[in-house]
Amino acid sequence: MTPDPSLSLSLSLSPSLPPSLSPACPSGFFKPTQRDEPCLQCPINSRTTNEGAMNCVCRNGFYRTDSDPLQMPCTSTYSDNKYI
Repeated sequence: MTPDPSLSLSLSLSPSLPPSLSPACPSGFFKPTQRDEPCLQCPINSRTTNEGAMNCVCRNGFYRTDSDPLQMPCTSTYSDNKYI
């Protein structure tokens, strides 16, 4: 069977891949949605646990509330309250 040249041409001219076929974000980057968007680098004091992550988790000793945006850096708790 001979391949249909118009089919291969249309596939090669596709501007972007569907989300299920787009490359996964590398370690240290995340994409909060499955849309065709660029990967975002993890904020300060956070990391991904695997490739293709949809968010970054805070490193040990750093925190972010559930209401904080995913792009917000993780911070340590204020522990220097002995002078209050």
